[in-house]
Amino acid sequence: MQFRKWEIVTIVIAVLCLIVSIVTWSVFPVIYPKAVVKNLQFSQKTDKSLGYSAYMMANPPMKNVMRFFFFNVTNPDEMIYEGAKPRLVETKAYAVM
Repeated sequence: MQFRKWEIVTIVIAVLCLIVSIVTWSVFPVIYPKAVVKNLQFSQKTDKSLGYSAYMMANPPMKNVMRFFFFNVTNPDEMIYEGAKPRLVETKAYAVM
């Protein structure tokens, strides 16, 4: 039985994928928790500057704006008892940064 070139290449790639997956499966549970703890500590460096996580928490890279709109229902009885569409009046709009 003689293998063709593409069969040998396929077998080599499959064996390499198997080896990489076994190594990743065995090493990842050890490395990942250490990396998370290292990167998520809110601490100062030796030169009194903030660590990466503390800096990103203090100076977020994007502007978060939450908008809240409040309305009054002007016809609650008609809406409840007669099934009418609610008439809304906007009272205030707030934006929180």
